[in-house]
Amino acid sequence: MLARVVMSEHKKAIMTCRVARSFPNQIAADSSEKGGRPVSDLSLPSVQSAITVLLIDAFKEDREYWAQRLHISSPKYVILEADTGASGLAVCQSQRVDCVVLEMNLPDMPGFELLIKLVQRPHHPEIAVIMLSRVDHLPVAQLAKDNGAQAFLVKSRASGDQLSRAIPRAIANTRQCIPNLIVGLSIAV
Repeated sequence: MLARVVMSEHKKAIMTCRVARSFPNQIAADSSEKGGRPVSDLSLPSVQSAITVLLIDAFKEDREYWAQRLHISSPKYVILEADTGASGLAVCQSQRVDCVVLEMNLPDMPGFELLIKLVQRPHHPEIAVIMLSRVDHLPVAQLAKDNGAQAFLVKSRASGDQLSRAIPRAIANTRQCIPNLIVGLSIAV
């Protein structure tokens, strides 16, 4: 299901966000639809039970794979996708995101730059961030954690179930750092 978001940052850009949801009560005829249903027709779980995850990854196949894995592992996830750092920041500024799953290699900025913009205070993060990368190098993983990432997973060794388990842990760790849950997120650009 695709939802187009038009934003302006120095110039107009169009970002495509993919919302992957589980619809267990849909009738069989709905599953044969090719384009999905309009976003306004979505029946989302209550705000308290839904976990909004933003996948930021330039590799379309990887985004689709991990969105599918999360979709299969739990119906409580609302999955949003962005293919650049700027579009990911725009999503975080425009709506509630519980956890960002971030690739290090982005076309417009390094993943570490985006991590620093998302988590301005590494020991008191306002948003959970998990680095999910093709890079398998221990010092890079430690650097990510030192800069506020709650977890670092290597794509070639991680499973959808591992990512699905890491997300609520990352959110819980972030909320423990912030006694009063912050509803809005202000991110320096």
